[in-house]
Amino acid sequence: MNSSTEQLKEARLLKECSDAYVYAVEVNEKTESSWAIESSIELCKQCAQESLQIRNNSKIYDLCLEYVGLCENIRNTQSGRWRNQDANKEREFKSVKGMSK
Repeated sequence: MNSSTEQLKEARLLKECSDAYVYAVEVNEKTESSWAIESSIELCKQCAQESLQIRNNSKIYDLCLEYVGLCENIRNTQSGRWRNQDANKEREFKSVKGMSK
């Protein structure tokens, strides 16, 4: 395989990761669904592994893993938002009978 073919394959892997990240962000904004985020994380991990098979290029591998991290941040932010919503529900004011006398 020549160098330009390898570069093209690596570029396509990075584009897949980029597209997966954009997809995860868009779906999260609309539905707050975790399946798209998990799918994007897995896709980027697969791309990272594929990059090692093409040329064993650690830069491409690291960039793919960077996208994994970005997607994981979405997941962590999402789960934090859910925890905050649950905590807010627990903090709702509930009147206590007999205290107003």
